[in-house]
Amino acid sequence: MYSKASASEYVRRFGLSLNEWRIISLLWAAGTLSLSRLSHQAQFDRGLTSRTVNALIDNGYVARHRNPDDGRGLVLELTPKGNDVVATVQPVASERNRQLLSCLTQKEAEIFDAVLDKLTHQARAMLDIEREKALQENHHKEASID
Repeated sequence: MYSKASASEYVRRFGLSLNEWRIISLLWAAGTLSLSRLSHQAQFDRGLTSRTVNALIDNGYVARHRNPDDGRGLVLELTPKGNDVVATVQPVASERNRQLLSCLTQKEAEIFDAVLDKLTHQARAMLDIEREKALQENHHKEASID
């Protein structure tokens, strides 16, 4: 319910999907990221990340450049327009989160943060295991074809 309300507000007020806002906020926090790293941090599959990033590039929020460290890979970063939208959306997102959490006591908020951290860690571990299984299955399939 909260995500749907947030998504609706982001689209209505800023023309951004929740996935687009997630990508923008991660790039804002990191500065530059590769598509793979961004996908991992957003916890999106590469296809969803790629489609979302391409839409953000088309709309002028994100730029893709050669990695200055190795010249081979590509990195993503916010454009000035992307930084401007962060300055506009961030206060709204922060206020929305504050309102949501306002019904919790200080102790409940601390417990909630700890539980959320544990669940996030567990979900990432489970996702890593699933990815590893998929890689192993693909490797076995490729080996059996050869």
